[in-house]
This record gives sequence, structure tokens and C-alpha cells, in this order.
Amino acid sequence: MDQQRPPRRPKANCGLLAMLLGTLCSACAVTVDNSDLPTAVRAGADEAVALGSQLFYFDRMTALAEAIYHAELSRSRVPEASTLDWAISPLEDGGYVVAFIIDVEEDGFVDGEVFFAVGADPDRCLRGGSDPADYADNCDGISVARVVRPASPGELAWAAARRTMFADPQLQLCTDDAPRFTLIEEGQRTLGYVLSASADPDLAVLSGHTRYLLSSDGKQIQARTPLFQDCLVVRNQNTASTTAMIMNTVGWDLFNEGHVYMTLERRLRVIVAGELGFRVALDKQGETVSWRRVR
Repeated sequence: MDQQRPPRRPKANCGLLAMLLGTLCSACAVTVDNSDLPTAVRAGADEAVALGSQLFYFDRMTALAEAIYHAELSRSRVPEASTLDWAISPLEDGGYVVAFIIDVEEDGFVDGEVFFAVGADPDRCLRGGSDPADYADNCDGISVARVVRPASPGELAWAAARRTMFADPQLQLCTDDAPRFTLIEEGQRTLGYVLSASADPDLAVLSGHTRYLLSSDGKQIQARTPLFQDCLVVRNQNTASTTAMIMNTVGWDLFNEGHVYMTLERRLRVIVAGELGFRVALDKQGETVSWRRVR
């Protein structure tokens, strides 16, 4: 896989993570009516939930599809390409397909596809502990196809977007490891996300994620928004017994999709102190997140 990496930002926790809690503080247990919040503020929070949930689902889908694709290559004894790109496309029945693209510099060819039916749960599959070679057999709604076909314009846009964001001199990451990325099409907007990541399973990267507004072909950056001001990388055992995390945020009325992603990824309640001075609790509800103001 192409290992191009942007510069790394030093790890810090100033202003980002107030504390990791073993039990919730009693003051956080009182729900406050949200009806007095401005409509735009409530709409922004709901949008952050939708984007964060989609970001988490796409990220888990990509991680699972990558594991399956590499396992298939190993089982077939096919050497891996020097560069590898991927793209997620919606299917007519509501599912998704992750296509793996090689030789982008020579127009690009899809070398394999992993299909996710409606209701497939890539996160549960990844956490199940199966051998990647058995994911497609052991996880409901997931199938593999070895195909060779030209990449579509939409798939090539993903490859272009990854190169565009990773080459951004202002992108900062929290680790030396290759970051993850995904795209979300929202109306007329193409949103790109670069997520700091760690290859060490004992490390949890809790921040260092950036959102981009891109041109539809993925080749131009129209806006850049860091979702967190600081980096935070902690050892998993430091959070294994916690029930919630309390965080501060800068530049957001209540919270952003990065906090929603963290709620789903860490499976913890996240309590965010936003710019409006309120505390908001984010709780995992099935495959998405609910939010409520607390005091």
C-alpha cells in the first residue's frame, strides 16, 4: 500500500481530555430540556450525529474490507500491488461495495470487491476475533468477488481525494503510522476525513482527525477543519475500566462528528463541554449515537 504520510503533530492533552472517569459524576446524570436551544444549534448537533455515525461505519467497513482483501491475496498467493487505493460506493439495494483499485497512475483497475448487504455490521465482525480469511464466511451480509475492471470516475475520485488530503502541508497527525481516510457525499458536498491511527493495538488514538471540503473529483481542497485542537494517544488499559470521557471542544457550539465517532469507536459515553457553555452527553444507541444536554 502507498505509505505516503503527512507530518506528525506532537502528542498533547492540553484542553482536550479533562479526565477519564471510572464512574459518572452525579451532576452529569440530570438531563436538561433542549427545546430552548436555537434551531440551528440543534440541527448542527443532529448533523454531527449523522456524519459521525456514517464516518464510523465507513471506517469500519474499510478496515474489514482491507483485511479480507489482503487475506484473499495471501490465500491465492498473489503479490500485492505497490500502491493500493479503495473506494466505497452505494448499491441499489441500500448496501455498499468497497472496491480495491490498483495502477491508478495508469487509469486504474479494480482488483477485487467486498460487498456489504443492508444490516451488515463490520464493527461487530472486526471485534469478533475471527481470522481475516474467515470474515466473509463468519459475518452475516458480507461477500467477496475477485474482479478485474476499469475503475469508475467515482472510484477514481476517492483515489484522488486521498492523495489530495495526504499531500496537504497543513494536515497534522498524532502518530507516525499511516492514517485512515474516507469520503462522505452529503448533498452537494464532498467531505473527506483523515483519521490519525496507530498500528499498535495497545494504543487508542482519541483525536487528531481532520475534515476536508473537497471538489467532487477529489482534486481540490475548498476548506479544512481540524475536529480537535490537540492530540491524544493513550494506552488502552488506561481506559478499559472507564464508563465515560469528559472533553472540552474549541470552535463548536456543542460537539462535532469527531466526538460521535469516538463514542462509537470507544463504546463509551462522551461528555463534551462546547462553546455555548453546556455539557452534552453522547451515548451509543445501537449503531448510532443519541445526544442530550446535561448539567
